Amino acid sequence: MHNYAPIAYEAVEYWLATEDDGFGGRIPIPMAQRTTEFREAEQVVGTGPFMLTKFERKSQIIMERNPDFRPDFYPTEGAPGDVEAGLLDDAGKQVPFVDVLHYSYVSEYFSSWMLFLARQTDVAPIPKETFSQVISPDKTLADKWVKKHIILYKYPSPLIFWIVFNMDDPIFAASKSLRQGLCLGFDTQSYIDVIRNGRGKPAVNIIPSSFKGYAEAGPGPYFRYDLEAAKVKLAQAREELAAAGLLDNGKIPSLRLDVGGGDTATITRTEFMKQQFAKVGIELKITYNDWPTLQQKVHYKQTQMYTMGWGADYPDAENFLQLYYTGNIAEGMNNSNYSNPEFD
Repeated sequence: MHNYAPIAYEAVEYWLATEDDGFGGRIPIPMAQRTTEFREAEQVVGTGPFMLTKFERKSQIIMERNPDFRPDFYPTEGAPGDVEAGLLDDAGKQVPFVDVLHYSYVSEYFSSWMLFLARQTDVAPIPKETFSQVISPDKTLADKWVKKHIILYKYPSPLIFWIVFNMDDPIFAASKSLRQGLCLGFDTQSYIDVIRNGRGKPAVNIIPSSFKGYAEAGPGPYFRYDLEAAKVKLAQAREELAAAGLLDNGKIPSLRLDVGGGDTATITRTEFMKQQFAKVGIELKITYNDWPTLQQKVHYKQTQMYTMGWGADYPDAENFLQLYYTGNIAEGMNNSNYSNPEFD
């Protein structure tokens, strides 16, 4: 669970239990108002072998050897010559043997690929723009790149991407047909082919296909592309929203989608989504956020729809099913605010 880690007690006391009093001091935060999460970069305090010495947002991170690191946390017998090489201390314990770590932030896949070709990095994702030049029609690495001693690494990932409907939103709460129609009207296979160069497979339920439980769950009744069925559902949605007094001049209101990022790839992706919604007569408005802002808006239920994904923390279908359990709305894992007694 990479989003959880031991935290220095002093950091919890300073950032989560107290707040600035406006006069240079700190005052206690009432217990009911305290959060359990560090959400800002300056709040992070580590206890590991390296310490952060430079942080330039969306540029670089530099970490240096921590002189106060306690190597007894990582005991190892080592190998002959390790002490002389500086890999172990005199007591035979492991120590950080790299003085400085440099991390560079590269936002665009294409820029990352160019650094790779310039031999400044060892690994890079293949950007959409160059995919057809690198990968042959049979999905193997083209000979040109094989001759350069480049290796293609392919692997399945238990990761599902989705558009989330906020069930606290009055529009989505009032019309199940709207939710069903939008699912039916979205051509997921075309999205994978066009946006992801065929990398991926359509999700027919919320469980990765490699997990036990996927076959038992079977395909959801609306996780398929059926434009005519979608239009029937949207007609029903208009009736449901009319009954709730939520139509906009007799039409289904435009819908708002929040996404994380604003780079070229994200804009291309959202333009495709707008086209998909337009096919069933829905206007989609996009709000671009940086990742922390999107997380915060989702956490405080300030979105109508948003794009996000979930990667398995452990290989069990429960890791995905928990995202729709009513009891997890308050815990912050059920960010769609979906509640169904039968599902629970």
